[in-house]
Amino acid sequence: MDHVYFTTTKHEKGKHLSYDERVLIQIRLKDRWSANKIAKEIGCAPNTVRNEMRRGTVSL
Repeated sequence: MDHVYFTTTKHEKGKHLSYDERVLIQIRLKDRWSANKIAKEIGCAPNTVRNEMRRGTVSL
């Protein structure tokens, strides 16, 4: 991980994204991270991040 204070927990398969995970996606997108890199940090599929971006639940 790139950050010393990595506090997120791994995402459980088949569960909805939490509010904290959505906020993290939004922050990382503002930092110009790719969907693949964000998904690896959260522990979910890259398509899940892309779906959230397309759905509009995280602002770009």
